[in-house]
Amino acid sequence: MFLSINEKASGQKDTLFYIGDPMCSWCYGFSSELDKVKSVMFDIPFKIILGGLRANGTETFGELKEFLSEHWREVHLNTKQPFSYTILNDENLIYNTEPACRAVVAVRSLKPEAEYLYFKELQSAFYEKNDDPTSLKTFSSLATKFGIEESKFEKYYNSPVIINETERDFRYAYTLGVQGFPSIMVIKDNKLHKISNGYTTAQQIIHKLKMIGFPIQE
Repeated sequence: MFLSINEKASGQKDTLFYIGDPMCSWCYGFSSELDKVKSVMFDIPFKIILGGLRANGTETFGELKEFLSEHWREVHLNTKQPFSYTILNDENLIYNTEPACRAVVAVRSLKPEAEYLYFKELQSAFYEKNDDPTSLKTFSSLATKFGIEESKFEKYYNSPVIINETERDFRYAYTLGVQGFPSIMVIKDNKLHKISNGYTTAQQIIHKLKMIGFPIQE
């Protein structure tokens, strides 16, 4: 299914790809804009590619406090998304985005129709409520909101298949040349197009989609 940015997406249906990370603050800020884009897409397939913003990172939130607090305030000022900053005082919690990305991939396998809603729920749990974004308990508890049993989720989350699929998402985002999250790409008429790289408004994205003839519901 995954295709190089330099080759035609031969035989593929028109599709919109969202490349992001549930622990990316600009992706969190982008969620309402993405909802607007999705609302005008007819029945065009929508697929998430997990980017691995700080996959296997080793720095603690405490070590990154100054950088992150400034960054989060900027996102809040521009998008009005709510943030809590208490977690930035944690000197032990590692800022590693692989676990959260893997949780989304596990839901993708268990209940594909819930993947995007789970992605957003995980964002809110981290940024607004400051739940531990590396904890299996956080992930499995959120999964129950979508009718997924905790034990089943945990089994999938820890499986080699899900670990490998998560790494596959990371590699694919890299091969696409994505330099900023969130990013939007689409397959249109058997060709892959870059639409946005980094935070962009829904209005700008919809305009670009129209320019390449992507079907938009007015």
